[in-house]
Amino acid sequence: MGFKLRKSEGTGAGARRIAREQIDEALDLLKDRKAKPDETVHELRKHFKKIRAVVRLVEDELGDQIAGRDNKALRDLGRRLASARDASVRVSALKRLRETYGKDFPAGLSPIEKRLAGRYRAALGRLRRRPGLAVIRRELDELRKRVRAWPLQREGFACLQPGLRRVYRRGRKDEALAYASRTDEALHEWRKRAKDLRYHVDLLEPVWPQAMKDFEKALHELTDRLGDDHDFGDLRRALTSSPRLTAGAADVTTLIELIDRRRSELQSAARPLGARIYSEKPKAFTRRIESYWDAWRSCPAE
Repeated sequence: MGFKLRKSEGTGAGARRIAREQIDEALDLLKDRKAKPDETVHELRKHFKKIRAVVRLVEDELGDQIAGRDNKALRDLGRRLASARDASVRVSALKRLRETYGKDFPAGLSPIEKRLAGRYRAALGRLRRRPGLAVIRRELDELRKRVRAWPLQREGFACLQPGLRRVYRRGRKDEALAYASRTDEALHEWRKRAKDLRYHVDLLEPVWPQAMKDFEKALHELTDRLGDDHDFGDLRRALTSSPRLTAGAADVTTLIELIDRRRSELQSAARPLGARIYSEKPKAFTRRIESYWDAWRSCPAE
């Protein structure tokens, strides 16, 4: 059933199982010698984010010490992959910009393209040569043991409600801050909380499959737009802060203008999605999901 709770298991058992399954899938990726390095990095980061979302969902049950410990461990694992991931993002962001604007995309940027590709290859090479992947394997093995002992005592929706409400409330607040300030940091914080909520909705899909699938789809669209915006912001910072990257390239100013144009389009597209997703008060939102949960649990098992 994947990243989903099951009616046949307790809530705490389900949270532990889902976290362990994500760890196992990450470990399988690390063992797969045929996997492409860029795909491995991308998929590992997804698994880490999903596990962190589970930690945030049951944070009140875990307590500050355990939740903080495991959240920090996962954050640190993600940072070990950050250099390769950032280098990959800049290559793909430039490619997406070319595909989006076609004939309006400036010529004379091959020096930038070659340097970005070279930096990406170098980042992957460093990742393979250093003991980083071995450290990740060891840390995941230790994390898996700790997850088995997570002290999740409350059952039912009560185990999940505080974390779900907190993530929704923070996303709602971060949405307002993002559009009030339009800073990269505020937009990125909103995206992180929207992605947590997306994973929570995905996990809770069985309580009302069609309604939750539709909600998850809207969250997916929102986080994709905010993710693309973040990627273009990262590329812009690289272009404006590294003279060596842009040396010998023509039309760099035009390229930056296109980045700004695309970011404006993405932020404008994200706004109505966010307004619909966060239209409820946090208490009303969690009460609605709880009503789905109660109806689901009261029906005979399929």
